[in-house]
Amino acid sequence: QMKNLGEHLLDLSRIERGVVELRRESLDLEQFVAELVLIQQPEAEKKNLNLTLEKSFESLLISADAGRINQVITNLISNAISYTPTGGSIFVRLMRGAGEESAYAIIEVADTGIGIPAEYLPHIFQPFYQATYNMSGVGLGLSISKEIIDLHGGTIQVESEVGKGTC
Repeated sequence: QMKNLGEHLLDLSRIERGVVELRRESLDLEQFVAELVLIQQPEAEKKNLNLTLEKSFESLLISADAGRINQVITNLISNAISYTPTGGSIFVRLMRGAGEESAYAIIEVADTGIGIPAEYLPHIFQPFYQATYNMSGVGLGLSISKEIIDLHGGTIQVESEVGKGTC
């Protein structure tokens, strides 16, 4: 855990100083996310969780840093697994949005977990912030994820209701 903390702190520091260069490549988003869901499947199965991928398209090519997007999606799925009680469900949804100039991807990770109280939501992407303290982690995953999404020109947001889950 100390090694992870060190790596997360270095990541956050590099991003905040603007020294992280994205290595963009063309990615088939459906295939890319399907592989990440498959990798996380054993962890979900350990808790008897239903982890499914739902998509509204077969193929959508995006220009992104695969390693960094992997980091974001893996963090979101891992959080969903951690905060969803045994027997719950996690849905990874892929959709295509339409902007004024071009299409864009929407990736949702939704769970039927414990949820986050409304008063914590405005702070959820701040470094070291944790809405609950009964789980492992250092509180950097969501802040790093936000920075990575910002670097890609995207947005990340959260919706949650206590006892019903988080998206």
